[in-house]
Amino acid sequence: MTKVDVIEDGEFDFDKSARSAKIVRNLPFHQTVRRIMRDIEETFHDKYRYVTLSFYVYGLAGLMPWNFYITPENYWNDKLTTNDTFSPDGSFTPNWMQNFWQNFLSILCTGVVFLSSILLQFRPQSWSKENLLSIGVAVSVVLFIATAVVGIFDNTGWEVQFFWINLALGTVLNAFCSVVQNMGMAMAGSLGETYVRNLSSGQGFAGIFAALAYMINLCIAGSPTSAGISFFCTAGAFALFALINHLCVIKTDFYKSKMLDEPNSKSSDAELVSDASSEGSSQDPARSRTASCNSGSSSPQSLIWTIHPELFMSFITLFVTLSVFPGVAASGFIGIFNGTKIFAEKWFVPVCTFLVYNIGDTIGRLMTNFCQVPSRDSTISIYLVSALRLIFIVLFPLCNVQRMPSATLPTLISSDIGYAVLVLLLAISNGYLTTLREVF
Repeated sequence: MTKVDVIEDGEFDFDKSARSAKIVRNLPFHQTVRRIMRDIEETFHDKYRYVTLSFYVYGLAGLMPWNFYITPENYWNDKLTTNDTFSPDGSFTPNWMQNFWQNFLSILCTGVVFLSSILLQFRPQSWSKENLLSIGVAVSVVLFIATAVVGIFDNTGWEVQFFWINLALGTVLNAFCSVVQNMGMAMAGSLGETYVRNLSSGQGFAGIFAALAYMINLCIAGSPTSAGISFFCTAGAFALFALINHLCVIKTDFYKSKMLDEPNSKSSDAELVSDASSEGSSQDPARSRTASCNSGSSSPQSLIWTIHPELFMSFITLFVTLSVFPGVAASGFIGIFNGTKIFAEKWFVPVCTFLVYNIGDTIGRLMTNFCQVPSRDSTISIYLVSALRLIFIVLFPLCNVQRMPSATLPTLISSDIGYAVLVLLLAISNGYLTTLREVF
């Protein structure tokens, strides 16, 4: 047996490492040795952890279009105001565009992201994930700037056209956002669990970044319209930074070496799954379930039956969240809290809705590092915990939210603190269950 090459003079030779990796795969303890080799390679070859940290940027870039479109609620209300928005007595009555902007945006963007994710699975092999991600981020830069340019013009008299133009821009933007998400996850999956975890964490930080960026722009610009325009310019600048960062990542020796070793790593990972399933399936039903999912001999029907708890968790989590956020939650306004008028009009929704939600979502994602309940082998618990979130669909419409004139629902939760607590619970449960499903 040839001895394994080691690091000399603090330099890491990848060619020697690749030859050594082929050797250790044939060793009885190949799984442990491979993990040690990966840690050594990442420490010495990924200088300053640049590639590792860059996957936080990929996560931010993937969900940034969605968060930047739903966050500036004041901007959309201001631009979609018409002559009949205010009644003769001066009271505010939202028109149909202001009432349904978030709903239209959620339905179209979620639908196009779902469709794009399916179509990407049938892309030609010649379409590399690196190039597709570059295209997705580049288009995001252009569309963010286009959204800001459209907002510069006075849309008085063509509010309806402004509504549909921005809805089209947001839909196309989120379609390319889906490309960034899927290709980013494909890149992370090729590199290892650490990169997948960083990407997921970056997605959680995207919402906080959007909420804080809008609040800063609102402080500097003053009016919601000016703040919205500068807000989308900020998004375009960050997307440009993400594009430059991506082009730098794929040119690093570390990333190139990982991609060269990708076919071998796939085969070896399959061997590890096979070994794990043969050794531990009788002791751990969850491991057996995971192994069966990775087995190529499983039929689509048996695969769906195997992962049906995770499918139910994914569907219910997304369904409940999009049913109330941002559509219903973003229409909340100040209730019995004795705040000033400027806080009620400018800061209540950005702070108590979007900032609180995104902080809670990030907390929920981080909680999975310390607690993973229910366990993946407890099917009934997964169904029960997921179904409990349906209560939010009942509670949010009972808060102090804007309603259509014909609405008959009473306001049972008029406290702003109660509303903020509901938003926080919705967010924590969303982040926790979303990340838990990815862990499973």
